[in-house]
Amino acid sequence: MVVKTLSGGQRRLSVLSFNLDGVHPHDIGTLLNQEGIAVRTGHHCAQPLMQRLGVTATARASFACYNTAEEVDHFIEAFNEKLRPRLTVQGIDEDALAAMVEYRWPGNVRELSNSIEGAFTFGRAATIRLQDLPIGIAGGRPLTPSRDSDGLAAQALPALPSGSFAEAERELIARALKSTGGNKVAAAALLRISRKKLYAKIKKYGIR
Repeated sequence: MVVKTLSGGQRRLSVLSFNLDGVHPHDIGTLLNQEGIAVRTGHHCAQPLMQRLGVTATARASFACYNTAEEVDHFIEAFNEKLRPRLTVQGIDEDALAAMVEYRWPGNVRELSNSIEGAFTFGRAATIRLQDLPIGIAGGRPLTPSRDSDGLAAQALPALPSGSFAEAERELIARALKSTGGNKVAAAALLRISRKKLYAKIKKYGIR
């Protein structure tokens, strides 16, 4: 994702004009509006400047004394959730496919969808690999407490039915928190959910 800001040189103002490669500014405004964030889009009555900059329009976020740090965080979270491109995956490795075929999927389509989304989120290859799948699917056993290579002890979480949708969702959240070093704002952006929803899930599953 390439975000291009249009700066005013050495002068720093509380107005940020920006464009996102492949996304029209009007679409940026529509998507952010779904999260309760209002930005201006268009040429802002500055067509000569737009022509000089070589753009047809921009999105513009304005900050004032009544805006809070929480609102800025919400803007960043919503921007990442709504506008970050998803990983392009070209296929599934044979061993990963075999594990998915053998698994009984007690959570049905919801569990399958959650597992695939997790593989897309955490995968670092052009294909879905066995290690990208939840442990309960890849290894045929539920997630168990262990000591990671970085010295941090894994959480001893409340028991859930093995192979359930809840287990897969809880593991996905735990992996996101681990990969961001416990940063909930970054974890929410990684999972493409709001911070409020992440906090609710953390409370629901007893993750500390």
